[in-house]
This record gives sequence, structure tokens and C-alpha cells, in this order.
Amino acid sequence: MPSNYHEDEEKLQCALEEACSTVGKVNILALARKYGIDMQRLTRCCKGKESETTRARTNRKLTNAQESEIMSWIDVLDQLELSARPNLIEASANQLLREPHSTHGYSPVVVENWVRNFLYRPPELAVVKQKAQELTRMIHDRSTCSAFFCKLKKVIDENGITPSDVWNMDIG
Repeated sequence: MPSNYHEDEEKLQCALEEACSTVGKVNILALARKYGIDMQRLTRCCKGKESETTRARTNRKLTNAQESEIMSWIDVLDQLELSARPNLIEASANQLLREPHSTHGYSPVVVENWVRNFLYRPPELAVVKQKAQELTRMIHDRSTCSAFFCKLKKVIDENGITPSDVWNMDIG
């Protein structure tokens, strides 16, 4: 039996070439035995199914485009030196999942471990725990507040955000 996946794929390709060149009915079991590969795997490939490594993952709720939207949102928050907390990321993911299903009664949601798995998947993201003392110092520093609002203005100008799109979350 081959020791790695690439050898298996090579043998599978040879078996598929022989199956395609065979006139009449193909004996898949004989081909699988000849090349030393799994018969069910050869059968799936003969029917046009993709390999496990090349087909789309079935355990992902968000599309690549939706995940890249979340990544860009996290980048914007990072530029503003705001924390992208797990509950905010989860709410954003659920919002993205809700949009295409707005006319239906049911909209899917991400599971509780989705955020943790999502944060560890892309290498450019890193989870950093904030220290309470550092956070307090940052809040009371005038230059930090000034820098924050300069960055906020830059993001508002770059993205064309109108004053009607800006919300004050402190008003209760």
C-alpha cells in the first residue's frame, strides 16, 4: 500500500487513464486491485466526483467572499485600534448568513466554536488578550484619543461613510 497521498493520486490517475481507454464495460474492481487503490475511490472518480482535497469543504457555512468581508471588517477595526471581540465577529457572521435568507423564515447561524476556529484559520490573524491596566491607560491618554479620532476620520473619508451612517452607541 502506498505511504502517501501523492502516490495514491498517481496510481488513481493511471487507473482512470486505463479505464477511459478501455472499450466496453470497465471492470473497476480489477483495476483497483491492479493498481492497489480503493475500489470506492476509483468508482467515485470514474463518476466524475472530485478528490477529497480538491472539493469544497462541507462544514463551512460562510462562503470565501463572506469570510473575506469579515476579514476586511476586522482589518478596519484593527486600523482604528478597536478590538474585534468574538461576540461581535459572531454577530457579523450571523448577519451575513441572514442576508440571503431574509425572505425565508429560517436563517442559519454559526455554531459556538465557529469564531475560535475562524480566528485560528488565517495566519494573518492573531488572538491577543488585552490587559486591563493597559486599556485603562489608553483610555485616559489625550494623544491616544486624538490619534483614534484622526484614524476614524480617515476611515470615514476613505469609505464614504455619511453622517447618517454614524451611530453613537453611548446614548441609551
